Parts: sequence; C-alpha cells; structure tokens
Amino acid sequence: MIKKLNILLLSLVLAMLVAKFAVDRLSAVRGGSAAPRTASSVLNAGFAPRIVYRELVSIAMVNPMTQRNGCVLDVMKAIFPNGTLDERKLDVASTSDLLKRDPHAVCVTYGDHPLLRDFPHAPTPIAEAEIVLYTPRTLEWSYDGPASLSKIKIGFVEGYEDCPNLLRLYEASLKTDNPMILFRHSDKYYRDPLSAVLDGVVDAVALLRTDYSSETIGVTVKTLFKFNVSPAIDKVPFLLTVSKADPEYAQALIAAYESGYKVLEDSGALRRIREYYRIGSK
Repeated sequence: MIKKLNILLLSLVLAMLVAKFAVDRLSAVRGGSAAPRTASSVLNAGFAPRIVYRELVSIAMVNPMTQRNGCVLDVMKAIFPNGTLDERKLDVASTSDLLKRDPHAVCVTYGDHPLLRDFPHAPTPIAEAEIVLYTPRTLEWSYDGPASLSKIKIGFVEGYEDCPNLLRLYEASLKTDNPMILFRHSDKYYRDPLSAVLDGVVDAVALLRTDYSSETIGVTVKTLFKFNVSPAIDKVPFLLTVSKADPEYAQALIAAYESGYKVLEDSGALRRIREYYRIGSK
C-alpha cells in the first residue's frame, strides 16, 4: 500500500513538473514572458511604447517566434512592462516609414541599413548574433578565414546585405568569377534558403545562427544533421531603434531603456533570458 502511494505521489510530482515546463515554454516563445517579474517591478513603468516586431518568414518556423524574437521581446517587456507588442509584416522600408510617423513605435533592428541609420539608437545592444555558413556535410570544405570563402558558392537572403562584413564580402565577390547569390523576396529560396543548398544551387547559405534551431523552430533534427555550421563570418548587434517623430520623447525612452537594461544585467535577469533562448551574452 505504501509502495503504491509513493509511486502515485512520484507520478503526480512528475506530472506537475512536466505541466509547468510546458506552460513555461508555451508562454515564453510568445515574447515577454521569460523576463522575471521582480526585475519589471523596479523599472520605470512611465513609458508604454509600442514594441513593433516583424514576423520572420521562413519555412523553418513552427510559430512566428524565433529565438532572437523571443529574447528581444522578453528583454523589452522586462524593461517596459507597460509596453504593448505589435506583430506586423515588415521590411526595412515599411519599418523606416513607421518610425517616421509614430512617435511611440520602437523596433529592434540589426546591421547598418541606409534607411535606418538616421533614427535614434540606444547605445547598448540587446544582444549580438553571429552570421554563420550552413554547408552540407558532404562538402569537403571548412572555413579557414575570409580567403577560403572564395572557394565555394555562397547565397544569402535579402535583408542580410546590411550586415557590414557580409556586405563587403558580397561586393568583393561581384568583381570575381564566383559572385555570391542574393535571394530576393521574389525568389523561392528566400523563404527556405537551406533548400538552395540541398538543391545544389549554392554550396552554403549565410544566416544568423539563431534562425535555425531545433529548440524553438521546426527544422527537424534529421534536416539539421545534413549541415555543418561554420565559425562566425560576421557579428551583428540587436539595436533598439526609436522614432524620430518626437526627439525629446525618443531621448527619454532611450535613457529609460539604458537604465532598465542595467537593472536586468546587474540582477542576472538578462543572463537568464539569454540562456533560456540559448543566445550568448554577446
């Protein structure tokens, strides 16, 4: 009888732990849920920005939340607990237009795109991501510095061309017999760049490391096992970009972000959010 009771209690505890884990995972991938409430309570709640984020289009995604979206939104919601999340289909041009006319809109951007350079940016990035190359395991090639890139055919999707080092590599390759291939929005490989490698169109695709993960995105382990991942060929920061429609409000918002970021960093909350999404401190 006691043995049966112990087994029942153990089963109940395990069921509760599994349920808690499932709820935590479900809520966190929706953004703004992994951030500790204790951190939010000490931050300036006087700002209520509209945190606009883009639903990233990729066949790899089970839901619209990638690791970097989740990390970014959790940090933003911890710093601005009264802020609202606004998911949209955005490109660089529409992001620029939005930030010109809506003083309460904020976005997190990366790279150094010409259309976004003139907008106010917070000096401290939320995180930093690496751009890596996905190559098939059957390819007898390994990354050994920039010179080795000229030995393979590389593709990347539109939107990545504002990443400084990648842009330099792309522009330099156009002057050679082995130019890199840019997959534009109208190209079928824009939504599924890994298939360009599997179809033999390119030898490698350059992507943010966090864009393809079996943890939060629906690329199967079987698919990922077909690829090797190179060391970083570029690094890009995730920058808080605010509207310039109201310069005074923009500067106050950036100051609130900077102070809130420091609170998260000092409390260890920032580290825990990044660890949750498997994004490094940089």
